[in-house]
Amino acid sequence: MNTATLIYVCSISLQLAGALLLMLNAVSANRQKVIQRFAGSRGIIIRDRNTNKISYNKESFKNCFRDVYLYKWSFSYIALVYLLSIFGVNDYGDHLLILMLVITCSIFLMFTTCFTVKQIVAHSKKINKEITDGELHEAGIAPDMQSISNAEIDEILKGIE
Repeated sequence: MNTATLIYVCSISLQLAGALLLMLNAVSANRQKVIQRFAGSRGIIIRDRNTNKISYNKESFKNCFRDVYLYKWSFSYIALVYLLSIFGVNDYGDHLLILMLVITCSIFLMFTTCFTVKQIVAHSKKINKEITDGELHEAGIAPDMQSISNAEIDEILKGIE
């Protein structure tokens, strides 16, 4: 094996390892991790202290899951490209035709992926289940705002009398 081949192997290995690390670690579809990401960046979470019911923007929460799945698909595509590049050689002379095929296939893959992720988000019970007070507690998240309970109001009023 010559130096150029060794450099090529190292280059593909680094690219593949980077894509796989991002896919496996940076974007987790674990519900608790998505709740933490949602609470930390996109959502205002409100707790009703009488019922312990949680209020939040449900569409924004679903969009967090959508983003996670799109990232995972994207990193999977990148990893696959690195692997396939080992076998690929463009000996075909018509570069314009190859360019048009690449653009067409890319657009098809993008629309197919977006459609698939949209269906997953729309139909997944894990994603569409409302966030509970218990899940917030497990994730170590406190609501941004919470109402005062009727019992606490009664205690305050008793103290005033």
